[in-house]
Amino acid sequence: DSKSTDKNVLSSYDKQVDLLAMVSATAAASDEMIPYDVAGDPSKSWTRTLVPNYEPVPPGGGDPAAYISVARTDNADKAVRSIVLFRSNEKSVPDQQQFDNAVYYCASNTTPIRMSDNNTYFIYYSYNQGTVPGKPITELEISDKVFISGSSTALVVNKADVIGKKNGKNVVTEPAVPFGDSRMEVFIHAKYDVTTSYFSKIYTASGDTAKEAQLGLLEQGCTEFCDIDLNRGVGGKFVYLGYRGYSLDEDAINEKTSESAKEAEKQEQLYEAVYDIICTVGEEFHPEGIVSERHQIYYAPVVRYDRNKNPVPTDLNEGTNGPKIYMYYTTMYAADDYNERMRSEEDPIFSTMPKEYMKSPLTKIGFALYDYVPYSQDMEAASTGTDNKVIPWEYVMKSDNKEHLELNEGAVSFDKHHMTGDNRIYMFAQREAGNVKASAEITGGYTTASVTENKLYLEQ
Repeated sequence: DSKSTDKNVLSSYDKQVDLLAMVSATAAASDEMIPYDVAGDPSKSWTRTLVPNYEPVPPGGGDPAAYISVARTDNADKAVRSIVLFRSNEKSVPDQQQFDNAVYYCASNTTPIRMSDNNTYFIYYSYNQGTVPGKPITELEISDKVFISGSSTALVVNKADVIGKKNGKNVVTEPAVPFGDSRMEVFIHAKYDVTTSYFSKIYTASGDTAKEAQLGLLEQGCTEFCDIDLNRGVGGKFVYLGYRGYSLDEDAINEKTSESAKEAEKQEQLYEAVYDIICTVGEEFHPEGIVSERHQIYYAPVVRYDRNKNPVPTDLNEGTNGPKIYMYYTTMYAADDYNERMRSEEDPIFSTMPKEYMKSPLTKIGFALYDYVPYSQDMEAASTGTDNKVIPWEYVMKSDNKEHLELNEGAVSFDKHHMTGDNRIYMFAQREAGNVKASAEITGGYTTASVTENKLYLEQ
């Protein structure tokens, strides 16, 4: 395609919101091809070598190569909303399969991609709402970056996970759950329409390098991240926060015939949506979670699990001279699960539902340095939804909900003159309804675009 760019990005030429309608491993019935070798060698790309008239040059003879082509549509109902890679060494795979409770279609069931990790993958895509990211995908980018801000990294499904399990004389096949495969050298990133979406999971990970920390997020099944090292300026490990976003199945809501039924359907879909995030500072990790002093709301720990299925947390101050900081979050599911577990004990403390006090779930997360805060009137990009309403930001709080969380609290950094520097990083959130949690209101500070050092690091 002579109109390809050096950005390795598939996008509409006329800048309209064109949507990906179909992913294909061949050029048949497709509109465009992504000029990047997805076989796994980041150094080989059609756009890495260009002749004077900007015609792309393919890799040299004998080099393994695989490319993706797509067709486009302006109909959101026909747009691809999720992409996964199915890892299998079979020569052919089914035309369609069910992954993570959604139907996925194979782009080409006889054309696998053999990547540099010596595994073969088939590309599957879904039109289903409620998938990850669940929004009409408008662009695909393939690169050796684990995550790209504003895009969702495609996960992997292992063939072994979808083999039927015997239950007596019957064979039961359970929908496979996608996971992050850190052995891959290139990743497929799907950019999607920016409208209101929610968080179903929160992840944290640390590493000796930025990529090691990001691979730690991916291995947990994370699809997106906030592009800021939470130990920025204080040394120690690289620490990142990631998440898995999802959107509502609007069709299922609109099928209901009454407003009360529609609201009930929405609340059911928000059952696992994140309503609040808090952190403990200077406390040991609570593997069982915590119940906040205010409102008695249960918060589950943000953890990964080791091979023995034991919860392993990430100290957000890891490797610094500051106190330990651990993250927790709450959902309606977490509250119900906690209450169910506590019913068998004497004198249980029952957790309340977070929606009773938070009113609506989180739709955005952001970070800012020093005393800079994201005032909504200064941040047009902070608004979510389609009604253009201005939505305020709030501070993410400590576990007692009385003080704002400072992610580098107690960690000291020194400049070249051996003077201590300002290394504060604050975390902010937005709620769908535009309400702000008590004690979390923004009360000071300012934002500026003129000093790049003080820019906001926002999840968009």
